[in-house]
Amino acid sequence: MFFSLYFDELSARLHDASADQLSELCQIFIGVREKGRKVILVGNGGSAAIASHVAVDLTKTARVRAINFNVSETIMAMKIGWRKRLNSTAIPVMWR
Repeated sequence: MFFSLYFDELSARLHDASADQLSELCQIFIGVREKGRKVILVGNGGSAAIASHVAVDLTKTARVRAINFNVSETIMAMKIGWRKRLNSTAIPVMWR
């Protein structure tokens, strides 16, 4: 029973986005790459893991610079300032 409900829900969520919406998102990512910008993703708990995976996928497969922040990163950035955090040496050079 659990798996039937799980797969039904998963299938429904896969259809939440239309092909046109996904195409529009791809165009946004292409624009980000062409302008030399980066995508910033934020997550907390399970969403932090998803944000991390999306950042890696964008960087490796789409060659779109991406970085993710989790709650710890967010707290650190709030304490030292976002601009300083984004430019800090704690972020690998590949993100700059």
